[in-house]
Amino acid sequence: MKITLLHQKLMLVMIAEDPTVKSSESEIAVLLMKYCNELGTFYPSQRLLAKLLRKKNNETRHVRRLISSLIKKGWLRVVRRGNTLRGSNLYQFAWEKLQGHKDLRTYMSRIEGKERSNNRTYMSPQTIKETIYKTKEDE
Repeated sequence: MKITLLHQKLMLVMIAEDPTVKSSESEIAVLLMKYCNELGTFYPSQRLLAKLLRKKNNETRHVRRLISSLIKKGWLRVVRRGNTLRGSNLYQFAWEKLQGHKDLRTYMSRIEGKERSNNRTYMSPQTIKETIYKTKEDE
């Protein structure tokens, strides 16, 4: 599934409207969304996120705590890459929570309709090289 800007916006709105999510968790979700690719995955470093959050000495402990909180609440998922002990993490939002959203369904049906119409091949009517004349006898 290709992640569009509407997917991203709806996900951030749902996270912000969740009463269990704190404002700092919403803030980290916005930063994570900034690095989200069209497949819905992202992997910014925790040091970079700490720097963007303006934490003293680029404190990554706070970032790890916020990310783990979003994972526990079901908004984020961790996909391990490489060696399970030393490999880096790939993160992904819980896109399945958007399943069946009314605005998203309407938008995706419009996009699919445009793609179908763009894939059509239009044929020009064939021209007849010979001109057919009707005579009085034919009538």
